[in-house]
Amino acid sequence: MPDPNYTISLLIVGEGQSAVADQLAQASVPKISFMVINELAAATFPTHEIDCVLFDGRKGADWIISQIRVAQSFAPDCKLLVCMPNSTQDAITYLQQGISGLLALDQTADELIAVLERVVDGHFYLNQEIAQCLAMRQIKKILAPFNALTSREYDVFCMLAEGFTLQAMADQLNVSSKTVSNCQSQIKAKLGLETRDSIIKFAKNHGLLS
Repeated sequence: MPDPNYTISLLIVGEGQSAVADQLAQASVPKISFMVINELAAATFPTHEIDCVLFDGRKGADWIISQIRVAQSFAPDCKLLVCMPNSTQDAITYLQQGISGLLALDQTADELIAVLERVVDGHFYLNQEIAQCLAMRQIKKILAPFNALTSREYDVFCMLAEGFTLQAMADQLNVSSKTVSNCQSQIKAKLGLETRDSIIKFAKNHGLLS
């Protein structure tokens, strides 16, 4: 747990972040020492120790990535966060850059303080709505190749990939083995697969098997 008396040093980057600064200034528990600058550069980077840097996600991916690299160059141990707009389009890109969290733009000062305390303590933070959007995007990506299959065929595909026999699948799905065999034929035709091994490989390539 972080020291309750510790004041977190926060650098807010982006001209659109004045609302965040105003909220923090009015926070009921002043645990944050912060300053706001429009852009990070060698000449503008603070000389005192910085715990966290908060970037304005509305500035665009290219700008944010360049700013992340400046921060990592001058303060490699500080925690980097991005306030995301409604779109999560570039969220994965920012995560790949090694940031410590993604926040929503409309978080309250108290919520932001809680997030900062968490990341300073070594944890990662992902806003719940952003996490759900990213999860749904990944699910859709995994399932896209299977859109041609019926729900029954998809069930049979998963069981085939997991090594079930035709009779075991029939028993679990409460259908005849002939129905399962027909599903298997349809799966192979629709996905262009010929063998059980190719089905297993296809499932692994699309994240259904580890």
